[in-house]
Amino acid sequence: MTHNENWTGVQNPPALKNGDTVGAGTNWSQPYPPREVAQGITGLTIEKDVNLCNCILPLDAVNQGREPIKLDMCSHEYSHFLVFGLADCGNDNEPCSHVDEVDTVTVDGVEYIIGYERSSKVVA
Repeated sequence: MTHNENWTGVQNPPALKNGDTVGAGTNWSQPYPPREVAQGITGLTIEKDVNLCNCILPLDAVNQGREPIKLDMCSHEYSHFLVFGLADCGNDNEPCSHVDEVDTVTVDGVEYIIGYERSSKVVA
């Protein structure tokens, strides 16, 4: 059994074996949906409180927690996922597909963009 592992971006952790239990506190989040994890591993049990963001579990896995959320991550929020293949949303001073709100200021009748409010989006 594993607990509190950080498998962020790792699809197939080398220590994971057939019949293992992935314990509470483990972070197995992936950079983009859908991403298959534990390929070739059978008989997995996933306990409650395991972060399965963007994971597709093997069909025979027993998931005792919440269903994995699918999240279109913004690299401005999740820059640490760039090394795992997350698409780069670009320069901080430019809009991306995750912009919710544009922050502006008006000076002498001229409106200037001073920033962007961004958030990652849940995918149906």
